[in-house]
Amino acid sequence: MQKMPRRISLVGALVAVAMTAVLLGFCIVPVGRHLEWTRLKQQMDSSIRYMQPSQPNSISPDVWECAHNWVVTAYGNICIIEGTSKPEMYRLRDDLQKKLNGRIDLGTLNWIWNRLGESGQHGKRYTERFGPSFRECMQLQENTR
Repeated sequence: MQKMPRRISLVGALVAVAMTAVLLGFCIVPVGRHLEWTRLKQQMDSSIRYMQPSQPNSISPDVWECAHNWVVTAYGNICIIEGTSKPEMYRLRDDLQKKLNGRIDLGTLNWIWNRLGESGQHGKRYTERFGPSFRECMQLQENTR
């Protein structure tokens, strides 16, 4: 006697499709959230990385480079997905956009440094640890006057 091939019922197929959709949802939603967080980070990174002083002649290029490099590095090390929430990234972006609409000088870099320190425990620890080195750059400006 020959066995008949077993046919998948319509209900079984629908259950399989539904289960696949649910499993894919668990994979796709976090990826979408991660992409949104990454987009925010890249926007701010560009704003910080390519920032230039409004009056370049009023700041020593060496002092600007030193302080600016510390801020860029701090941003990259503080704003990591495991350490900074997406709502905090939005707040940081909004605060940064407002600040960058005004005059950009060493005070702006100092403000960004302090604001990064307010972005969570990781930011606080980082800015406390490396703050003395960052502030040394600011003191260089005082010495050039």
